[in-house]
Amino acid sequence: MNPLNRRIGSKGEVLARKPWAFDTFGIADSWTRVTKSIRHMSAGNMVYGLYRVEVLARAGVYRHVLVPDRLLMTELAIYGQFKQVPQVLWFRRWYGRIFSLGRQRANFFPGRRPLYQKLISSGQLKPGYACDNDAGIYFEDNEVKRVVHTRAEAKVYYVSVVDGKIMEKVMEPEMIS
Repeated sequence: MNPLNRRIGSKGEVLARKPWAFDTFGIADSWTRVTKSIRHMSAGNMVYGLYRVEVLARAGVYRHVLVPDRLLMTELAIYGQFKQVPQVLWFRRWYGRIFSLGRQRANFFPGRRPLYQKLISSGQLKPGYACDNDAGIYFEDNEVKRVVHTRAEAKVYYVSVVDGKIMEKVMEPEMIS
């Protein structure tokens, strides 16, 4: 259950945009709920609500992934319906469109790729490649043909385990525009 909310500006003024509304109340089929949720949810708003503890535990709460609020809300849609309270019960400060996967990645995964490194180190993933934002790898027939970047600081790495330690070998990219 989550309430309607309103955006407010830097001085506390209520902004013109009307409250976002969404619920799946009355939809019994879990696939229909999930589909509707993926297409229409506002996870960053919905995550601030009341949920049953046992359902949150079953869904895994906040996982160590990018956009964990969207994953959580999608999983909750599998287990039950969302009901939105038809009143504005909270106000959310609006700074404009500031969402960024790069910013989220830097805040959620400081020190670069800890989950990827952990999975390779444990043997759950095979050694592989990792790219900074603005860098990439071009493959042909499963072979690396080009390593490129559009920003000087952006690098590409081959991540593996050597003598029981995680290693990142920098692969020098060529600049493309």
